[in-house]
Amino acid sequence: MLHKPQSPLSILEAKLVAALEVTDMRYSLCCYGDFLDHIPRRLGHNEVLDASVDVMIGGLPYHYTREHSSEALAKYSRALKSLRSSLNRSNQQISPETLSAIYIIMICQGWLGRTDEYAQNHGKVLAQLASTAIKQNWGDTFGLQLLEALFVPLTLEAMVNPAITMQSWYPLLDPCFPRNSYNKDQHFPTLSLQARRLAQMPNFFHDPVRYLDEIKCAYRDLRDDHPRIQRYLEDLEYQPSPSSESDLNLKMKLKLIHKFQVVDAVLLTISIALNSILRREYPDDNVLLLEASTLANDMIALAQTVAQYRPFGASYIPPCLAAVVSHINTKSSSWDHLTRAVGNDKRFNNPAKRHWGTDSMLSVRLCTYQVDGSGDLVQVIT
Repeated sequence: MLHKPQSPLSILEAKLVAALEVTDMRYSLCCYGDFLDHIPRRLGHNEVLDASVDVMIGGLPYHYTREHSSEALAKYSRALKSLRSSLNRSNQQISPETLSAIYIIMICQGWLGRTDEYAQNHGKVLAQLASTAIKQNWGDTFGLQLLEALFVPLTLEAMVNPAITMQSWYPLLDPCFPRNSYNKDQHFPTLSLQARRLAQMPNFFHDPVRYLDEIKCAYRDLRDDHPRIQRYLEDLEYQPSPSSESDLNLKMKLKLIHKFQVVDAVLLTISIALNSILRREYPDDNVLLLEASTLANDMIALAQTVAQYRPFGASYIPPCLAAVVSHINTKSSSWDHLTRAVGNDKRFNNPAKRHWGTDSMLSVRLCTYQVDGSGDLVQVIT
C-alpha cells in the first residue's frame, strides 16, 4: 500500500501536537500559556508563525541533549529574518499569529542563549506590539489567551523599565479579565493580584513617594494572600488521586498546581520589592525587617519545591529569585539553601555584581531554569 508523502508543514504540525501532549511538567509547553493549544490549526497561514514553531520544535531536543544543533541555530536566524521582514511590511496592524510568533521566538531565544541586538530590546518591542494589538480589540479566544499570557511578564518588565507602561491595558482588563486567570480556578479571590491592580504596580516602583499609601495597602493584601495560596496549594498537592483518574484530569491538576505556584512566586516577588520600598521609608520598623526575612525564606522554599520541574515548569523562578538575593547575606545559611535550590548554578555566585534592571526582566523570565547554560539569570533589586 502506497503512503501519501507528508508535507514539511504537516510534519511540523504533527510534531507540535505531540509536544503539546507532553504531561511531564519539566518539558510541558503548557507552562508558557494556553494560547499554544491554538497554534497547530493556524499553521500554514502565517510565514512568521510557521518559522517560529519550526524554531521551537528544533530547540526542544536541547533540553534533553544539552547541545545546540547547527540546524536549530540556523532556524532561529531564519525566523528572526522572517520576523523583521514582516514587521517592516506591516501597516500598524498586527495579527494574533504574528504576536504569538514573536513570543515563541523570544522563548526560543532564551533556550538558545542568543543575545543579538533584537533580543536585548525585546521587552520594549513586545510591549509596544501588545499595546497595538489591544487597540485592535481582538475578541477571539486565541488572541485573548495570548494577551493574558503576556500580561504578567510585561507587568514585571514595566516595574523595572520605565519605558514600558501598562495604561494601554486598562480598557482590556475589566471586560476581558474581570477575574484574572488566577481567580478562575480557585474558590477565593486574590485581591492583591487582580489584573487592574497588578497593572498599577509599576507606578509604585517609579514614584514610590507619590503612591506610598497605595503601596502600604497593596503590601498588606499581598502579605495576607500569601498564606492562603500556600494552604490552597497544600490541599491541592496532597489531595488523594483516585486510581481511576484519567490522564486528562491528572494533567489539569498538574497545570493547576503549576499555575498557583506561579501565582505565589509573583506574589512573593512583588511583596519583597514593596517591602524594600517600605523599609527605605521606615528604616526603624523591625516588623518590616522580619517580614523581609520570612518572605525571602518562603521564596527559597518555593524555589526548592519547583526545582523538580526544571527546565520548563520552573522557568519563572530565576527572576523571582532576583528579588530575594538583595535581601540575604551570601554567607548565610539561606544563601546555601538558595544555591542548592538552583543546583549550585555558578551564575548565582556573585549577585552583587548584577542589578535587576540592567537587562530585560522579560528576557530573564523567558530563560529556562536549568543547571548549565550561558548568561547571567540573576539580577538584584536595589
